[in-house]
Amino acid sequence: MGPNDTNTAVDAGAVARPTSDRVGKRIESPPPPPGVHFTSQHRKVWDYLCLMLREEGVPHKVGGVVLAIAAVDFVRWVKAELQLRDYETMNNGSFMVTTPNGHVQPHQLYFVAKGLKEGLLKCLPDACLTVPSMLIAKSKIEPEDPQDDLFDQMLDHAHSHPSALPA
Repeated sequence: MGPNDTNTAVDAGAVARPTSDRVGKRIESPPPPPGVHFTSQHRKVWDYLCLMLREEGVPHKVGGVVLAIAAVDFVRWVKAELQLRDYETMNNGSFMVTTPNGHVQPHQLYFVAKGLKEGLLKCLPDACLTVPSMLIAKSKIEPEDPQDDLFDQMLDHAHSHPSALPA
């Protein structure tokens, strides 16, 4: 299996199972968009995001592009943060550097990590990957088992009566 395979699982021993105890429409995840070349790290994040959305009952079949951006940027952000942490360890706990001109400024990794984090924080709500956006999305989804209307049976009976006016 190559890095572009779309049917890789998070766990090789995982068995396909329903991701929700709810009865009704099954929520499916999209395949990665064409041209996206995921590494195994990207694919694990993609699978994790899709699994969480399925378990929460949020449809995301058309959210492949945003999910791909989130997966790739998340992996990049984690790598940048790890590299910055390594630099801080080597630099007595500081991420500040002195330029050849004598100016003290944050290391470039700080700005890379900051930019990736800002980009993630902008795209995560679009993919329903923040608590507020998840709550808003779930509030707009029709319930699987809507409450019965007390008058449905009487209304159906009245409409079925021969003297009922045509609708």
